[in-house]
Amino acid sequence: MSAPAQHRLQPKMTRPTSAADLPPLLTTAGRWVNWAWAPTKDRTGCTKVPKQPNGKNAATNSASTWSTFEDVLAAASINPNFGVGFVFSQADSIVGID
Repeated sequence: MSAPAQHRLQPKMTRPTSAADLPPLLTTAGRWVNWAWAPTKDRTGCTKVPKQPNGKNAATNSASTWSTFEDVLAAASINPNFGVGFVFSQADSIVGID
């Protein structure tokens, strides 16, 4: 499989390789999405677009579009353009830096 095309401003993508790479508190939460790079509207940079493992768009404010860590990781292993992302919520005390 060839490497995905990279926009000149697109950062290098890294992703976990297994659940052992992350705390169980995160991997057991069903708040995971894939994401893919897309050009910004002004075409000067890139942005992350949330995706479902099936390739449809996900929404960070719609739990019905989120998936399990296992499903998202499996999709990323098949699609080299997919990253792995966690959806943060005000309903708990989990914080992170993107």
